[in-house]
Amino acid sequence: MRSEITSTAPPSRLRLIGFAALTAGALSAGLGALLPWAIVGLRTDAARALDTLIFGIDTWEGVVVLAVAVASLVGLVALRLVGARMWRAGVAVAIAIGGAVVAALAVLDWLRLPDRFTDREELDRLAETIAPRLPGRSVETVRTLLEREAHRLIRVDVGPGLPLALLGGILLVAAGLLALAWTRAAVPGASSEAANGSGRLEPPPDGHAPSPLERA
Repeated sequence: MRSEITSTAPPSRLRLIGFAALTAGALSAGLGALLPWAIVGLRTDAARALDTLIFGIDTWEGVVVLAVAVASLVGLVALRLVGARMWRAGVAVAIAIGGAVVAALAVLDWLRLPDRFTDREELDRLAETIAPRLPGRSVETVRTLLEREAHRLIRVDVGPGLPLALLGGILLVAAGLLALAWTRAAVPGASSEAANGSGRLEPPPDGHAPSPLERA
């Protein structure tokens, strides 16, 4: 199978859809990792003045999502450069697996949103934000109160980054499967050239061109 860089064949619809899904999925997952995954604040703060944002890259899951997004863009280039069908299939499978990992991490964090984003580090951050606005309360006092009454006092909302990361993971899975299907359906260039040349008459070894009667 020829590299896509040297191939003169027009791209198939399956390949175009797959590359579009791969590009959109990688960009969506990467942008999702850079945007907030959670917005943490107090239930009594109607004005949301004390809200704090937790970005995807503030968590290890977000770092993994960003890494998969970058690797998927590298995979997009590899699909165009690699000529061997087996290697293309391997890249396609890797992209699909990466997308599944991204989607799984996004779903898991979404399902356990309050517990995931009210850990010790986030409580410390929230206490440091709230304490200066409460006269006579130290950061440690506020933190102890938040830790004891976390489920009653703290509100955790989904940020825009988490749905984007989930969408990116789903698109990457679809892109990997489309790339795999396209790789399996593609005809090797050598076989195609052999088929195109099969109708030509080759002169005999002695250089004598056959007459019309001999051809008949």
